[in-house]
Amino acid sequence: MRRTYVSMMRQSDKISLEDIQEVVGHSKGSRITDEHYNLDCLGDKHKQEKAKNKADVFNALIKIA
Repeated sequence: MRRTYVSMMRQSDKISLEDIQEVVGHSKGSRITDEHYNLDCLGDKHKQEKAKNKADVFNALIKIA
């Protein structure tokens, strides 16, 4: 669940990497966040589309809040 949540935040254009690192307890500037949660490295087009859809939902929730 955490990976999905962070992956959606990572794809969001509203949340900075530093904010995500603070939420998950990573040091600011750490490469671990990108290694664990970077969806740009996915090769499967279906997974990329699914991640994009989840990011759109997440961004819509942010607009509501």
